[in-house]
Amino acid sequence: MPMLKICSAHQDRIYVHTFTEAEKVPYEEDLNIPRAQGSFGIVYKAVSTTNNTVFAVKMFKKVHSSEQRDMISKELALLDRCNHPNLLTLVGAYQLHDDPHTYYMVIQPWAPCTLEMFIREKDRLADGLDYLHGHLIKHKDIKPNNVLLSKESAGGIRPIIADFGESKVFREGGTTNYSNSTYEYLAPEQVDHTDSSLKADVWQMGCCLAFLVVILNKGSQGSWDLWETFNNDDSNCSCRISTEFEKFIKTLRKLCPKNTYSEECLLWIVTGMLEPLPTARLDIRAVRELLSQLP
Repeated sequence: MPMLKICSAHQDRIYVHTFTEAEKVPYEEDLNIPRAQGSFGIVYKAVSTTNNTVFAVKMFKKVHSSEQRDMISKELALLDRCNHPNLLTLVGAYQLHDDPHTYYMVIQPWAPCTLEMFIREKDRLADGLDYLHGHLIKHKDIKPNNVLLSKESAGGIRPIIADFGESKVFREGGTTNYSNSTYEYLAPEQVDHTDSSLKADVWQMGCCLAFLVVILNKGSQGSWDLWETFNNDDSNCSCRISTEFEKFIKTLRKLCPKNTYSEECLLWIVTGMLEPLPTARLDIRAVRELLSQLP
């Protein structure tokens, strides 16, 4: 049986335990939660058979070559060196005696929701705003802090638009309070105190999606780079996206790759939501339909 060799610096602390029978494994898969396919392995939720502690198990199947075993060894060794609340924690690793080509890595926490999963749920976020606009309700204050994430029983997440304190029933030509929205995310027409329509909500949601797309591609540093385009120490900086729009949109395009058709289309949709002129800006129905067509 090929054993997994761990780098010598950590060999005293990491080893792959071999169980003679599957029944002796102290972790039981939660069959109510779908498995997830990782870059090199399958991840599923598992529960300790002794104290019900929840873990994630990463399963590596069809491990036949020394290169594959070295890759697993490297991941184990690197995880073992890490101890930080924002990183995975290695609990252990094991295999079954009668299945020497499958390895199991036990890690914590079980965190089934990824940022990419939320990006994929952008359609549902647009659905919520489309419903509001269909009932002529203008939210007026869409921002990251007003989008809640609810964990669903199947393990996914559901975005929820919250905080209707500034919302109003929209009437064409009706009066509005332009300043009662979060300053950084005010749409250009709100800043200019011109006719503010339902599309001001689309602008604000476009700002949220811009940050999400950047974080997905460039991480927190990308988000900070985008934030600094409109909120920095320059005495002439307005600290508002709409006023610093040219720098914001230029940086957004620079940070977002267009390597695939899907990435190119998503960036086009987000920039369409951020058109300075309301008449040129996408409405939420168009946004919803375009997002639903993305691969």
